[in-house]
Amino acid sequence: MSRPGEVPQARIPQRRNGKLRVAAILKAGAAVIAEKGYEAATMAEIAARSSTKIGSLYRFFPNKEVLANALIAHYHEGVHNAFDELDSRIQSLSISALADFLLDLMVDLHKGAGPTMKRLLEIPEVLSVKRGEFSKSIHKHIVRTLTLRSPSLTANKAQDMAVVILGNMKTMAAFSDAADQSVRPGAIEELREMTRIYLKSRLKTKPV
Repeated sequence: MSRPGEVPQARIPQRRNGKLRVAAILKAGAAVIAEKGYEAATMAEIAARSSTKIGSLYRFFPNKEVLANALIAHYHEGVHNAFDELDSRIQSLSISALADFLLDLMVDLHKGAGPTMKRLLEIPEVLSVKRGEFSKSIHKHIVRTLTLRSPSLTANKAQDMAVVILGNMKTMAAFSDAADQSVRPGAIEELREMTRIYLKSRLKTKPV
């Protein structure tokens, strides 16, 4: 039981069945929030959509705010894993491949989590901290990736480059929105090429 003033936390199951149940709840929660928005989404509908008894839902997620936090953490973990995979082979990637990986990562996140994340922008201010942490975490990952690829980069240069690259990643995600018919395919390719050229001009490459 939470103490007065203490924010409730999601219950993390240890058994396989519990993990599968939580995965189903998160999937249903993401769908309901994407469709109806955070305020209109109800725990009862999320329970029904995930075929979970309402009592079981509340055992895992004491309230909707905790569920929203868990969704953001879930997306955060996906990004973390993607960067770990990238960093494990960073020295074998060409600069062009690195640029494409970064841009496509944000596109994939936007397509998979975008509708839900947009709706989560409606949530109370207490969750805005989580959203800020999410963006800062991506920036931090980019800094680490750049430094691994080019150890001679200064800390300030890597930080500044990460800001530029993150901006390009967000622009690419916006360009990929199927609902936006105003973006020409050529503009998407121009953004890719611009990012490739930028990285090639800033990162030292190995002699061929």
